[in-house]
Amino acid sequence: MNRTKKEVSIKNKSKFINRIILYIIAIVIICIMVFGVPIIINELYKKNTGYMTLWGAKEVLSYYVVILGCLLNALISIYIFRKTIQNAKNQILYEKEVDSKKKKWEKVEQIMDDTLKLLEPYQYILVNIDISNLAQIMKEYDNLTAIIAKMKTSVDWIKAYVMPEEYSLIEPLADLLMQLIDKETRLCNEFCGLYMKSINMQMLRNGKIASAEMMSNQQKEILKGIMQVKKDFSDLQKTEYQTLLNCRRDIFLHIYKEISIEKEFILDL
Repeated sequence: MNRTKKEVSIKNKSKFINRIILYIIAIVIICIMVFGVPIIINELYKKNTGYMTLWGAKEVLSYYVVILGCLLNALISIYIFRKTIQNAKNQILYEKEVDSKKKKWEKVEQIMDDTLKLLEPYQYILVNIDISNLAQIMKEYDNLTAIIAKMKTSVDWIKAYVMPEEYSLIEPLADLLMQLIDKETRLCNEFCGLYMKSINMQMLRNGKIASAEMMSNQQKEILKGIMQVKKDFSDLQKTEYQTLLNCRRDIFLHIYKEISIEKEFILDL
């Protein structure tokens, strides 16, 4: 890798030196054409020897000035033409870069929205589990375990699409997201703990080890715990989750506004 960087550095240095040499040669040629040729013409006609022409030094100098003017106009036209092509090429490349940036942020926004849907607290409030149904409890337990894993990796997916310097744009949103993920993970783990108690209770019932009174008390305890967790989810819905939605709206509005300004700047070039 170091060798490659060194070769690139040498190549760039060689190009720079060649460009300087070309500039020096061009300046020398221009100086000769602008100052040297008129002096030579003047000196040739001043001696007035050798081949005699029907026109004088004044006519020759006027003709040379016209030729020189045409040549300069041609060079300027070529320069403007090449500059126009280069500007058009740069504009196209810049426009592609801005479009690519917009698509990337749209992807990040989609991941964020998918995560927000996953984190919506109301979905846990609306879940009704029959704690006497072992199959339903185990299914919901597996579902919660999978959701916890998805929540923990959601921010990593967002980071995978943005550069470190771009991450600062969504850092406040990511911080709020991680805080909400921590709280919902804790509540989901509480749910899992209650469901595990229900599973153990069903096993005790099937084995006929526990008394009816003990089973009833455990059921009440589990249902009370489930109601408390649902209340905590309801509080999250009204507070942290709404704050997160507002932050998401403001940040992506700002990002797309900046991209729109860049787009308008390109069109004005």
